[in-house]
Parts: sequence; structure tokens; C-alpha cells
Amino acid sequence: MEGVGTLTSTGVIIRDKRKEDTDMQLVQKSLADVIARLATEPKLLKLLGRPKKVDLLCTTCRDGGQTRSLTWTAEDKMSVISQAVRAGLRHIEVGWPVPSDKVNPEVFRQLLAQRKRYHQLGVTFYAFMGTVKPNKPGERILITNPMIKSVLDTGVSHVVVFGKSWKLHVQRVLEIRLAENLRIIEETVAALVSVGKTVIYDAEHAVDGWRDDRRYFFKTLSAAINGGARRIVLCDTRGGTLPAEWLAFLLDVVPWLKDQGVEWGVHTHNDSGMGDANSLLAVELGCDHVQGTIGGIGERTGNANLTTIIPSLVLKMGIAVVTAKQLTLWTALTRYVYNLAGIEIPFNLPVAGPNAFHHEGGTHSHAWLKDPDSVEHIRAAMVGNQTSLGLSNQAGRTLMRVRLAEFIRNLAPSDPRIGELLDKVHGLERDGWLFETAEGSFRLLALRQLDRLQPFFTVTMCELTERIPPYTGLPGETLDRQLQNLMLGSPKATVQVELADGRTIGLKTAKGDGLVNALDKALRQALQERGGRSREPVFPELVGLELVNYNVKALINHDGTAARVRVILFWRIKNNGDEIWGTVAVSESVTEASARALAAGYQYFLHCHRR
Repeated sequence: MEGVGTLTSTGVIIRDKRKEDTDMQLVQKSLADVIARLATEPKLLKLLGRPKKVDLLCTTCRDGGQTRSLTWTAEDKMSVISQAVRAGLRHIEVGWPVPSDKVNPEVFRQLLAQRKRYHQLGVTFYAFMGTVKPNKPGERILITNPMIKSVLDTGVSHVVVFGKSWKLHVQRVLEIRLAENLRIIEETVAALVSVGKTVIYDAEHAVDGWRDDRRYFFKTLSAAINGGARRIVLCDTRGGTLPAEWLAFLLDVVPWLKDQGVEWGVHTHNDSGMGDANSLLAVELGCDHVQGTIGGIGERTGNANLTTIIPSLVLKMGIAVVTAKQLTLWTALTRYVYNLAGIEIPFNLPVAGPNAFHHEGGTHSHAWLKDPDSVEHIRAAMVGNQTSLGLSNQAGRTLMRVRLAEFIRNLAPSDPRIGELLDKVHGLERDGWLFETAEGSFRLLALRQLDRLQPFFTVTMCELTERIPPYTGLPGETLDRQLQNLMLGSPKATVQVELADGRTIGLKTAKGDGLVNALDKALRQALQERGGRSREPVFPELVGLELVNYNVKALINHDGTAARVRVILFWRIKNNGDEIWGTVAVSESVTEASARALAAGYQYFLHCHRR
């Protein structure tokens, strides 16, 4: 029998199952074992203590992009970054600038052009890369290496480098010798440090490597430290570590890291549902660097969820990673990221999910009305969410009154229209309308139902035309859009609008990159028509309204009726701190739903601007 984890001439790793079982018994500590160790080694107690400050490294642009069927565009990443910074994040991992990639280099280019703005906000951007495998055995890794050069071209000062901590990955994935792995870790880090870069070393599969061969695991960390890494991040890459073993792991590794004089952090995954808990447990042990994604999106079951971790740090552990005002943005931010990714947000997602603060049971609804703390561990408003109660009972009407009071004054509690509005919302939601992510549409509905709003305009005629070039429908077929525009013409929209004062604005036609873009242009032309004695635009303020995202979802019916689609549009008011809000419409026609959601966006913006 060969040694544990050795590589045979056939390339197969032979493992001693009996020794493996013994090792597992040694490292998979029960909580009682860990407590006993703390009692016998008082020096470990010095580790127990929350830091005053924790840096959160948002990896949404990279880890989040590994979500199934998700591919970020440069515009997507820039939008996520802008909103994340607005919500208080100051450390952003952009991604891996491999030479063949078109997206990340463009994002870095745009960030470089805006560096003064972000520098004033205290934002640090990070490039990401793996340890470099030399072209020839024994070749020294230098800054002339293409991968390292592409990182240097980004212009950022901080780089996250990941390397292999687990012998299985070294021998079976990289297919190199153990000593060679140590060398490339040290030389990759050293090459970056030699040109002034601050390097964070992500020890990939750290727990697995420690469990498999503790001595070799520590050698990989030493290699990164010898290369000049500022911080060692301990990764639970497979996400399978339970809290008791995670605690045993940290109590063994962290004192050693402190003795080496380096900072440390954690990067957890959620495959066992423990990513958030293990991250917070690390903070209890003094960890001041936590990596995660907005909403926990990521490969497989996702990464540590910053949307959950941040409220826990702020409200329960007293660590002000964001301000109270920034904390209220996290529900909207999380929902925005999910919609941008084209993913339906889980109803029961903690903090930001539509069901996170919903109380359906009569007992809980009754208790909430008397004292919200009786059933909620935090107040929904603290994280920008809203409490909801069963809509069919008195508690639902009470909550509706509370919600309406946010934007409607002098509303009598006994007004029967409140109950009518409740029934209307309930019916629309059964038909697929989603108001949780479309606050603009909810407020329009409420204002109209309560006779507090007259539409600023009515679209009396709308005609949309689009022709596409020949196609077969086979997968992977690419339509020649340039030929389409040349021979068939761009998508075209024609509208006619009647204003609230009875004036009619004649036909306006516009072409666009798609039907929604064409309709947006045509409607803007109509609503910004110059008229009257002053020859001023009808609604000049519309120049401040920007459409930032478009989301379509098919609503599948199981009762034999025609299928419908739901369209949600996200809007930004340019001069209002990049605040984003949504409008929604449902129809059997995606074109009609898009047109109605678009008109709703203009109506809500004009109401906010002119009320």
C-alpha cells in the first residue's frame, strides 16, 4: 500500500481508508470536545472577542456570476457595483481579468475612469486570479506572465489570489507535485507584491486540506505568507463544514496565523446551510474580513449571504459595517440583484424575501398588532422590508392603513376604500402581479383607488412593428441584426397621447434597439412635445427619468387558460442618489405588458415630481 494521497504511475491516487477514518475522528470534533479544549488551553480564550470593525468583501460580480444560467454583462456589473456602494459596501471584488474575457476588462476600464469618485467614497476594488502555473517545469513566475500582466493592467491596487490547500486538488486537478504547488503559491504572490500590490490569499478548500493533511495545509499558508500576502482567507469551498468542526478548525489555525503576524478572513459556501452561521461564528473569534454575495447567489447552493450577515452584524453584534440608513436599502438591493440576474427571489429568503416578515396565522397576526417584537426578531423597516399580514383578515386592513400612511395624508381609518384596495391587491397578486418589487405600481394603484390621482396622460393609440430576418429555430443560430436593420428596418413604435387637460399630441414614431426601447423613445417624444405659448416641453422633467432594467417572466397556468407574462421595469431618477424603483404589468401579450409597465413608470415619476 502506498502512502496516503500519493500519486501512482497511472495517475490514480491511492488512499488508506483506515487512516482516513482515523483522521476524520480526530478532526470532526463535537461541541463538547471543543469546549473541553478551551478549558484546558486558556490561551485560546483570548481569541474569543468580536472585532470593532469588519471589512466585507462583496464577491457578487464574480461568485454571483457563477450562478446557473447567469452571465453578467459589463453594464450589469457596473449597476451592481453602484448599488452595492450606495448600500454601504466598500470592498468590491470585480472578477478575473483573463485576456480572453471581454466583460471584466471593460468593467475595470470604466472603474478606472471613475476612480476619483469611488476613492472619495473610500471604495477599494479587487482583481481576482488563481496561482499561475508556469509554462515550463521549474520556470520562475514573474510579472511578465500573461495572467499577472492582465491583472496589472486593471490598475487596481488590491488582488485576491486563490491557491490549492488540499492535496487532492494539487495532485488530481492541477496534476503537479506538492512541492511545485508550494512554489507557485509563493512566487505568484511575490510577483504581485514586488510591484506594490496588496495581496489577499484565499486558501481554497482550507478545511478539506486541513482535514486531509494538516502539515501540508500549513505549508501552503506559509508559502503565501512568505510571498508577502497581507491576509489569509480560510475558505470552506465545498460548504460542507458543520459549526462544531469549523470552530475546531479555527481554534487550531487562527492562533498559528496570529503568530505569523498576518490578518485573516473567511469565505464560506452554503451547501449545508451553514455559510452564514460559520461566517458569524468566525467574527465571534475575532475575524475582521468576511466575503460573501448579495442575496447569497453563487455556484451550487450559493455563498455566504451578505443580506443576512449584515443585519446580524449591525443589529445583533453591534458592529457598524453599514449605517442605519444604508441598512434600509438592503431589501431593495437584494431584489434588484435577483431581478437583474433573471432569478425569482426565494419567497422565504431571510431579510429580503417577500415572506420574511409575513404573518399568515391569525394568532401571530394578532400578536404583531399588539407588539411586533412578539413575533419578529428585527423590525422589517430596519432592512427596508415590510411586514405583511394575511390579507383576508382585520390585521391585513390595519397593516394596509399603516402602509398607506407613508405616502397618503388625512386618510380616515374607517374609509371603506381601504378594504376595497386590499381586495384589489389580493386579486391582482393571484393573477401574477408582484408588488413587492414594484412599489411604483402599488402606489399608483392605491392613489387611484382612493381618488388621489388623475392620470397625467392616456395612450390612445400604440402600434409596434418588428420584423426579423430568416431563421430556422435551431439552437445556436445567430440572426444578423445588422442585416435586419439594413434590409428590414429597426423595431418601430408609433403612439398618440391625450393629456389630462384634453389636448391631443399627434402621432409620434421612433425606432429603437428593441420594441421596448422604441416605445420608450416614442412615448418620451410625445410627452416632451413642445406646445403652448411658451413652446416649452409638456413634461420637461422626464429628462431625469432613466429605464435601467427590464425583466420578463412567463406565468404558467394549470387550469387550461391562456398563459400570461409579467413584466417588471426598474427605473432610476438621475438626480436622486441612484434610487431604483419598479413598475409591473401582466398580460397575455409581452408587448402589451411592457407598454403598460412603461406608461406606469412615467405616471408615477410625474406624480412624485408634481405632487
